[in-house]
Amino acid sequence: MNDAKTLLKVVRQSGLKAGAKLVGAGRWSVHATFEADDAPGLQSRLLAARKILLPGGVAIEVSIPQAFRAMPFSPPNSILGPAGERWVPVHGVFAHSQAARGMAVVEETLRARASEMQAHDIRVGHLLTTVAAQGVLIEPVFFWPDLHSLYHQRVVQTAYRQRAGEPATNLEGRALMSRIKRDVVDAMRQAGAVHFQIGRFYRWREGRDALALALHDALKQRMDPHGLLNPGVLA
Repeated sequence: MNDAKTLLKVVRQSGLKAGAKLVGAGRWSVHATFEADDAPGLQSRLLAARKILLPGGVAIEVSIPQAFRAMPFSPPNSILGPAGERWVPVHGVFAHSQAARGMAVVEETLRARASEMQAHDIRVGHLLTTVAAQGVLIEPVFFWPDLHSLYHQRVVQTAYRQRAGEPATNLEGRALMSRIKRDVVDAMRQAGAVHFQIGRFYRWREGRDALALALHDALKQRMDPHGLLNPGVLA
């Protein structure tokens, strides 16, 4: 049904021909986005990609970009697992040369909690992806059975929640999950990771060197001497 809705939006936006090409192209493919300062530069990059990819595959229609533009944001049902479990990720970005060590640190931290995780049915998977040429993102994602929060009730589609079901309240598992998140993030930071968020769950000041902190604090004092701007976040 979700695919059918996406197809309908593609047809409405781009016409029947685009919809037919989307159906014919299928869903499993490799996609890349290219940018350049001018048309010749762009064509050069496209040709380089074709040389890399075409020996092992065939060129297809631009079905995924059309579908994405027709429906860029889908309901966030994935914040619940298939059995209605809560889902939460944490992440760290490592230099390429440190990625293997970063993954080892994550696994070591989780091994120390393995028996507790098993007792409370906390499961973990890992998302790993490159961040352009700068590094590797390592993102452990956790699932555990627990009552849905008000946030889940508000943003997850009702039909999905009804189909997946709702686990019973799991206060001990929830508390353990909070400790595990903190353990993993702190271990990644100590191993050299940076992250995409500042001043909330991820501890911002601990990741700065003394010179950067001195510059920040001086600017903060000069521009916001009474601490009115986002109080406590970058304090």
